[in-house]
Amino acid sequence: MGPHYLDRFFTPQAIAVFGASKRSNAVGTRVYNNLLESGFAGPIYPINPKYKTLDDHDCYPDIQAIQKPIDLAVIATPAPTVPEILHTCGEHGVRAVIVISAGFSEGDGKGLAYERAALDVARQYQMRILGPNCLGLIRPSIGMNATFSNRAILPWFHNPALCVPPSLIGPQNMILAFPPLFHSETQLTLISVTFSITCHRTRKLKASCCM
Repeated sequence: MGPHYLDRFFTPQAIAVFGASKRSNAVGTRVYNNLLESGFAGPIYPINPKYKTLDDHDCYPDIQAIQKPIDLAVIATPAPTVPEILHTCGEHGVRAVIVISAGFSEGDGKGLAYERAALDVARQYQMRILGPNCLGLIRPSIGMNATFSNRAILPWFHNPALCVPPSLIGPQNMILAFPPLFHSETQLTLISVTFSITCHRTRKLKASCCM
């Protein structure tokens, strides 16, 4: 039996961040810095055609320039750019993407068109997407903080995994699960993501603790 498709979200070996820049307050920069500071062991690739380096790290103009496998991509660029970025990710073999960008169906008619275009690309490449318009994903046990939160991962908060549903950012909307209480990581990830989708669609389930 091969790896579960959600393993790319919860146990990625390499991460690309679209939208990292030299602007400290930019969402993509905060995601990139959080990944660096949280101690993620794998390679983290910033992607922005405006820069050749970011903080002494190579910065890439696009994902094709990396020429190495990427398990998880995080997109924090304007909504109109997202469908094409997803297409380049799909061509590169990326099958798990976190879209932090806002400006989709929660906004005007153009945003809905961008969202439909993004979904078409996702279906074409059998790609799984967390988002859009979400805070991101945290898994402290592997040193992964793929969010734009200003707060660092608490060192004692080691085992839970946390994903925040699209358009429902706030501590009352966080999904919390504890790996030691399950027989496999697959059970944990399925429960966590299922609850996040329920929150987004029904707007009734505010928080769930899987214990």
